[in-house]
Amino acid sequence: MACTVFSPEELKWEPHPNQANAGVFLKPLLAGGLDPHLRTSLVKVEPGGKIAPHTHTTLEFFTVLQGEAMALVNGSEVRLTPGMSVYAPPGDEHALRNATSEPLLLLACFAPAE
Repeated sequence: MACTVFSPEELKWEPHPNQANAGVFLKPLLAGGLDPHLRTSLVKVEPGGKIAPHTHTTLEFFTVLQGEAMALVNGSEVRLTPGMSVYAPPGDEHALRNATSEPLLLLACFAPAE
């Protein structure tokens, strides 16, 4: 794949495919079909929204771009603020919820792409 520019403004928010993740929307930036080594998405979690506890067969790394979240990391809740990141290796359970009145925006990366 050649060097490519992605503009999130050109993409539409899609509901998260897992219905257990209420109030969560995605803008896939680099989908697995483009590069099997990496998948990235912008993730928007509305106030009161959550990403239910889950695991992956690949690693996930996400960074808070805007807003605040409570994340389940190593069995404990951790408050995340802009600039903070979470690394979740394959098989490690993690979760996230937006307990604020403002939208939460994340950049999520998966390697290899799921």
